[in-house]
Amino acid sequence: MKEFYNNLQAREKTLLQVLISIIFIGIIVSLTSSLYSNLQDSSQRLKSSKADYEYVSKQAEILSLNLAQQGFLANAEATYTKLDSMSENYGLINFVRTSENGELKIVYILNDLEKSLMFIEDSIKLIGITPESINVSRLNEIKRFTIIFSI
Repeated sequence: MKEFYNNLQAREKTLLQVLISIIFIGIIVSLTSSLYSNLQDSSQRLKSSKADYEYVSKQAEILSLNLAQQGFLANAEATYTKLDSMSENYGLINFVRTSENGELKIVYILNDLEKSLMFIEDSIKLIGITPESINVSRLNEIKRFTIIFSI
């Protein structure tokens, strides 16, 4: 092979080198094009899968909230009794629970933030619905908590 190359004229050697370079560049372009195409395809599949996941997740969340709401409405009185009992166990001051227009509103005073957070967590577990809003107002050292659940 070396003899064949050495026997070629300068012009033929140059043409052969150009041909080899063109073939090499063609292979690189082909591989790059293939990789880019695969990347685009993967990106499209990712977008599609992500959209499917988000749709299913949203529907599951809606179903879960509906089931929790139905469970709460079926056992509302028992839940209210448990909430009242929990308020006594946590030592909540001026505990008021009102239910009207599809809202359950709980208002109480408690200076211990940790105990208050524990009460809120236990309430969420008991009711099965996350609160729509939690408000904390402060007057001097008194902390007044207002929790609103959409039922």
